[in-house]
Amino acid sequence: MHRIPLFFCSLFLCGVAYWFLYPYHFALPYFETDFVDYCIGVSQWNDWTEHFPPKRSRLAGLLAGVLGEYLGVLQGLSWAGVFSMTMVAILLTQWLERLRPLAGWSTLGWLLACSPWIGMGRFLNFYPTLTLGLLIGTVLVWLGLSKDVPQSSFTKGLSVGLGIGLCALIDARGLIWSGWFILLGLLWSLWQKESWRSVGIFWGGLLSMTSLGWYLGRFAYGPYSTSLVRQLDVRPLRMALGLETGSTSPLPTEFRWGWEWHGVFDNLLFLLCQQTEGLPSGAPSVYWWLWLGGLLLGILMICRKHLLLVLVLCPSLLAFLQIGHAVEEHLRFYLQTLPMLMGILGLTTSYLLPTSTKGRIVTLGGLIVLLPYLSLFGPHWNIEREISHKMLNQAHPNHPDLQQRTIVYGTPIHIQTLPVTEIERQITQNWDRMCTEALQQHPPTLWFETIKDKE
Repeated sequence: MHRIPLFFCSLFLCGVAYWFLYPYHFALPYFETDFVDYCIGVSQWNDWTEHFPPKRSRLAGLLAGVLGEYLGVLQGLSWAGVFSMTMVAILLTQWLERLRPLAGWSTLGWLLACSPWIGMGRFLNFYPTLTLGLLIGTVLVWLGLSKDVPQSSFTKGLSVGLGIGLCALIDARGLIWSGWFILLGLLWSLWQKESWRSVGIFWGGLLSMTSLGWYLGRFAYGPYSTSLVRQLDVRPLRMALGLETGSTSPLPTEFRWGWEWHGVFDNLLFLLCQQTEGLPSGAPSVYWWLWLGGLLLGILMICRKHLLLVLVLCPSLLAFLQIGHAVEEHLRFYLQTLPMLMGILGLTTSYLLPTSTKGRIVTLGGLIVLLPYLSLFGPHWNIEREISHKMLNQAHPNHPDLQQRTIVYGTPIHIQTLPVTEIERQITQNWDRMCTEALQQHPPTLWFETIKDKE
């Protein structure tokens, strides 16, 4: 009954967040990271003769790549971000509303207080699609393991296996989600105490979909794709800043989804050892601590009645905990984790609402109106824009708006810290020129930019 109004209200408030709340949090009309990677990924998405950017998944670039064929590189990235932002809000609120009446409405209010979600629609990279993919995978696993969803054992296994495969295919870091969901599937099999036949059917469905995901890994990742263990190795970041690295052991055999079966446990042990080395960026900010405190209180309140929700959101919480420790405190890492965790706060809030219908309506309406103001106490995000400004100027040197545009720089701590192999150097040697050529074919400004944005 509440889901249809919730759907349309979510659509409307996505527009409110996009147009009116965004300027309070971000100094620029849009922002990105590793801009050249994404330009190349979009312009070559459908060209299987070229190497896809090694740090990216082809699946994460699917939406921007398809849209880019008709709209151009910048417009493809932009519309993919808008679509992903909207779908994250709709999927998350509908999921929570199914768990408990009014939990979806409460979650919508908390999303309006979450600046990483608000900024998602103007991210000119693959992170919005990546976040959407991880959320879909998480919901699929919950559907497969929930007692409240009537399904056969085989269908449950298919749902869990599809979620595992999707998380592994959307990004190398999705293996964190996939590994945990495989463990959850094993624990579910033991906890349910069902017949061996039902457990076998469940695992038949799970393994069949996971195997399909493994097969598709050859298409999502190339033979020289960067593995998870390389992307999460903190030693290059410390070395770039002249700090001691502690461990000097070489990287283990790199496990890449769809390519190598061996090396999983070596990679896991290496990553666990990495947690003993902190990041040079220092302790997380007050913003991080405030959200963590609210999330922990929420988990304590709902874990008994909604343990499965907490369990499927554990990878997102774990990734959030690594901000400021295994990864720098950059907006893109908040974007990967924090929007999904708003479901915990939304569900917790639904238990605190008044019992009367009138009281609930007034309280929810007040939350949806007031929570965006709470978000204004968060950081005003600064970001690196030097690369995109340089590339757009090269592609359109005579465009006056580009010459007059203000550039805002953040802390470029993450740039040029991942060691580049010889084959990666060969793959990327012409990317600057190729990116410029791709941008020359389309207008340099985006559909949502106004005269005020360009000044």
